[in-house]
Formats: sequence, structure tokens, C-alpha cells
Amino acid sequence: RRKRAGAPAVPEHGDIAAGSEAPPPEAAPLTDGEFAAAMAALAPFEKRPALAVAVSGGADSMALCLLADGWARARGGRVFALIIDHGLRPSSAGEAERTARWLAARGIDSSILPWLGDKPRSAIQARARAERYRLLFECCRQRGILHLLVGHHRQDQAETLLLRQAQGSGAAGLAGISGLVETGSLRVLRPLLEVPKRRLSAYLQSLGQAWIEDPSNADPAYARARLRAAVAVNAAVAEGLLDAAEGRRYARRTRDEAVADLLARFCRLHPWGFVRLDPAMLGAADEATVAAALGRVAATVGGTAYPPPAEKLARLRRRLLEQPPAACL
Repeated sequence: RRKRAGAPAVPEHGDIAAGSEAPPPEAAPLTDGEFAAAMAALAPFEKRPALAVAVSGGADSMALCLLADGWARARGGRVFALIIDHGLRPSSAGEAERTARWLAARGIDSSILPWLGDKPRSAIQARARAERYRLLFECCRQRGILHLLVGHHRQDQAETLLLRQAQGSGAAGLAGISGLVETGSLRVLRPLLEVPKRRLSAYLQSLGQAWIEDPSNADPAYARARLRAAVAVNAAVAEGLLDAAEGRRYARRTRDEAVADLLARFCRLHPWGFVRLDPAMLGAADEATVAAALGRVAATVGGTAYPPPAEKLARLRRRLLEQPPAACL
């Protein structure tokens, strides 16, 4: 068995019996070479890359952190683990400290980021997610780190696709989670999106590394937990969505490039917070691409995370074509 210095002698969750038969490919430990290939697809990085990894203490993020640490060290770089103490359960502070000790035993620096203040009584998971990313982004900005790794895997992708299908998402939404998202200050990277969860648990078992199970992951009161059960029951449906999402992701990248080209040619952002659009943009591309460009502008000016619904953008484009102003917006 491969072991790294400082690994706990007995993991808390399962083990691989000595002399047992080799596991099937979907349950075999993820290899360092496979992880390196996934990271290569997310290039470029600095010569000595500095990475932040969001670590909850669960199997997915623990595996990601250890894999990223080996990858960064091999390139003369380093990993810094960011552990969120959400304070939603009495045990969360102790779990964060335990995770930090595990990482320290493997020579990985970490910082615990507490979510302070009153907690919401509704939409808890959505609010917690927003606060988690706020804390992560702020810490990365303070430390000058350009790459934030998060541990979404293949089952997370399937859950997201099922949720978006139920909500009636269009083709862009059904393309699924992006492996790379560029923000104003850093890049959010998800190198494990094609990796089954079982391979991450198997990786930790191969190292003798324990992890923490969050009971809310199985609580049917939360939509994600119900979707997790649905993925297990409707595995064939989930796989079909995953296969279809690959083509949609390619189409989304192509559309994003076309939208960026339109905005670069016809859009001027004013320091006072408004945008000037050359009306020639309205006829410079197909209807869907122009509508997507208008949506990008509306979200930027309005300070929202998402653009208006597609039907509103299509209606806006038609109105602008019927009565073109000297300059739009």
C-alpha cells in the first residue's frame, strides 16, 4: 500500500483487504498520472504553481487536496488548504480542526475560515454555498492565489443535471458544471468532474487516510440529498444526461467565444457603470448569440449572478431591432 508520511494508522471509513482482487476500473484509486492529465486540461499555471483547495474534510475534497499537493510539489509549487467552518452543526468546529490536523501531518498548510454571524432559517444550503465561496475568494485574493480547486466529481455533475432538467433549464444549463470558471480575481478549477466518487474514496483508503462524513449529505430535507438518491436509483438516466452534456459543453464553449467576440467588437463599458452597444451588433450574429450577449451585458450592469431569462432577452433584441436607438443601454 502507498502511504505518505504522517498518515493515520487506521482510517475511519473502510479499508482494502490485503490479498483482495483488484477493484473494477470505476472503483480503482485515482492515480497521480490521471490527475496530472486532468490538470493539464486546465492549464496554464505558473512555473511553480500556487493552488488553494477548498477542503471540507469529506472524501472528495480530502482526495483532491492530497492529489493536488503531490502535483504541485512535483512542479516546485505548493498547496494551501482552505477549510470552511460553517457553524451549522455543533460538531463543525471540531471537524474543521481535525481536518487541519490531518493535513498538517502531511505537510500541507491550511487555514480555517469561520462563517460568523446569524445563520439563515431557509434556503440554508444555497446561502451556505454563497458564503463559502465568498470566504474562499476573499482568502485567495488576500494571499494572491490565482487558482481555487474544488472537489466536484462525476456524481455531483449528474445531480446538477437532474436538478436543472427538473427546473426546465435550456441547453446551456444542461451542459452541466464547468471544469474551469474565470472570475475577476481567480480561476475556479474542478479537475475531478469526470471521476466517479468511489475512486476518490479508494484513493484515500490506499493512503490510509480517514475522512469525515457530513450527515446533511444524506438528509432528505435537502434537495441535493434527494437528488443523490435519485442518481443512485436512476443510474441509466443520469449516465444519459452526462453523455449528452459533453456535446452541450462544446456548444456552450463555442457560443461563449462568439459572445466574447461580439462584445469585444461592439461593446464599450463606461466607468460610470453603463454600457454602450453599437446597434450593428444586433445583426452581426444569430439571434441566440446576440441574446446571450445582451444577457451578459444585463448581468454585468445589474450586478447579478445570472442573466435575465431567455424569453426576455429575445424580446429585448426584437424591440431593439424594431426601434434601434443611436446607442443601446
